[in-house]
Amino acid sequence: KRSHPSVQTASFLGARASMADFARWQWDDIGQWRDFAEQYQAEMEAAFHNRVPSLELTIPPFGTFCMDLRMMTQVTIKGRNPGYTRDIRRQVRKIEVGYFIQGHEGDIYASDEAIDQIDDVQTLEALVRLLSSIVEDPEDFCRRSANLEEGEFAGTLGICDD
Repeated sequence: KRSHPSVQTASFLGARASMADFARWQWDDIGQWRDFAEQYQAEMEAAFHNRVPSLELTIPPFGTFCMDLRMMTQVTIKGRNPGYTRDIRRQVRKIEVGYFIQGHEGDIYASDEAIDQIDDVQTLEALVRLLSSIVEDPEDFCRRSANLEEGEFAGTLGICDD
């Protein structure tokens, strides 16, 4: 069952826009700031949040580097140009927190699309259970996938036209 968005549905799902920091770690390539690869982004951000003053990263094939998170520098330890120092930085911007749901055919639904217009209570409760389980443990990637045509979702989210 589907209708236009309602205040009740929006408040039930907690659809208020919330903002979060999105940080990108970058290195200075002679005046051009370049992003570190994703796996290093995560390591550097974790170290930053744990207040680790520096960490050592091996970045094949370039070498091993000491990232000083206080001085915001990168020093080559092994590889090309040992001792070479360059600046690094942490760029932070605010992003709206939402969710994305990938459909059976590969369609992607964002938190502001038709899925937010569902007002059937059982379907909404199933969606809340699904999203809550993801929020409980976001690092458990098994929780991020659900077959809507089987199990607890077959009679609710699985039969939704959209």
